[in-house]
Amino acid sequence: MDLVVHASSLSPSLLVTDGRAILSAVVGVIGLSIIPSSPRSFTDESLDYLGALLLILALGFFNFAWNQGPVVGWPVPYVYALLILSVVFAAAFYFWEKRMGDKALIPTEVLSRNSLLVYLCLFLGWMSFGLYALYLVLL
Repeated sequence: MDLVVHASSLSPSLLVTDGRAILSAVVGVIGLSIIPSSPRSFTDESLDYLGALLLILALGFFNFAWNQGPVVGWPVPYVYALLILSVVFAAAFYFWEKRMGDKALIPTEVLSRNSLLVYLCLFLGWMSFGLYALYLVLL
């Protein structure tokens, strides 16, 4: 009797979450067996730490500024300062990666106009996460 009462009180979202976890594990195992290994191996010497830091700062400041603007108001000076800093760090990242050549974190051939649409879609998708989280709470 207690088991029936306990089982009926379980949240249906628990079952959905467990199902998603199992599905993610299955897809991960299939992906590991299908996707070929990278021909380029990374070591501590070949990893571009400065490039990674510049990219993290550029994207982090840009995202933080656009999320803080509606919260604290656009006239607040640090919002614009972070936007300007994000552009500066993005430019520094591009020029640093150009200078690194073969050891670049993201090769400059990938940063071309041909792949701009893909990057724009990724950018807009990541930026819309804040709106998704906002509307999810409001529902």
